Amino acid sequence: MSRPVLRLMLARLISEAGTFAAIFIGIWGKSSFRLHATPRQMAVSAAVSGLSGIVGGLAAGLLIDRSDPRRVLIGAELFAVPAVLILMIPETIWAFIAVVPFAAFFGGFIVTSMASFAPYLAENETGLQKTNVAIEIASSGAMVFGPAIGAVIAKTWGIDGVFVADAASSVIAVALLARLRLRSIEKRPRARPSAELREGIRYAATNRGVRLYIVSGAAIWFSYGAFAALEVLFYRDVLHSGPGLLGWVLSTFGAGLACGALLLNRLPVKSISARTLLLLMLVLSAGEITYVATSNLAIVYVGNVVWGVAMGAAFPMVRTLVQRETPDRLVGRVMGSSVTLNRGAQMIPLTFVGALAVAFGVQKVLTAAGVVLAVLSATGLLEARAVDRTRRTIVQKPQPDPAIAEAATRGLL
Repeated sequence: MSRPVLRLMLARLISEAGTFAAIFIGIWGKSSFRLHATPRQMAVSAAVSGLSGIVGGLAAGLLIDRSDPRRVLIGAELFAVPAVLILMIPETIWAFIAVVPFAAFFGGFIVTSMASFAPYLAENETGLQKTNVAIEIASSGAMVFGPAIGAVIAKTWGIDGVFVADAASSVIAVALLARLRLRSIEKRPRARPSAELREGIRYAATNRGVRLYIVSGAAIWFSYGAFAALEVLFYRDVLHSGPGLLGWVLSTFGAGLACGALLLNRLPVKSISARTLLLLMLVLSAGEITYVATSNLAIVYVGNVVWGVAMGAAFPMVRTLVQRETPDRLVGRVMGSSVTLNRGAQMIPLTFVGALAVAFGVQKVLTAAGVVLAVLSATGLLEARAVDRTRRTIVQKPQPDPAIAEAATRGLL
């Protein structure tokens, strides 16, 4: 593994550990256990955070294609420090909900920047796969250590101490990223920001393969939207536990993510396909259902691990598939479009899961979220086969000159 990838992994591990602690123990814990949020208030908090992240993700994609992901990520990490620290101030739930979007906005920048790094560090498909897996392993390690560290900090110094740790992790990440060297990617002359954004969105929407990969990733986030609003209440109302158990179970989930990424790294490049992705999503949905369908802690842990392993393989696979089909000059905006759709898909359930939880119970709503993902994944298998057949046909044919192809699409030939 190259030194730049190792440096990026370390920065990702430290920063993301602080982020996971801040979200799962800080924001979720403070909202539910200290400020006594209702299901509807948890849904509102997740919704406003999602909207803010959407704006941040789109803006980040444009800036990445104009400069590079390293510069955008450094700026986002620096601005995230005060945005996280202000979460310590509010002592009422609505005041807390009002300041959460600031951290989520810069979180959108960070997510899009990380999703765009691989083409700047790798020059072929194998490199893309390995770099995306490396980034996912770092994120998985952060999931293992972040919530566990956050649980210890919350118990020792209080929940607000978690936000201080998150701010410190961003500062350390910036120091690591400052000397990171990236591969040079040719940039096109700038146009109006709106035109550049439309170009990236248009490519994501019209390329059949990219569209399927992005929509598949969004389907995972659609299912996860219910968990974002209600998972902490599952621990409170169904398992009758506090934030400590949540932290440890989520650390186990992080270990599953790491295992999934490592398993993906052992697959040959030819196995990275649309069909493999959709099959992984079916396994993922089975893990979700097992996780929340019972109050038995042993089964909860098993479902959590299955969910984590499948997700740990699915997310870097989505990024690799999208980047494989996307011109380097568009990767920031296309990945920004992906992050935007993910956030939007995550927000859709937030408009109704709170009311459903009040009417039917948290456990039934979360189980239904897993069932919905299973149905969507099974439905997408036919399209996945068609995309894989199309790609095999294209790869077997001589490739046209990219400059001529681009001129033709712009009506110049």
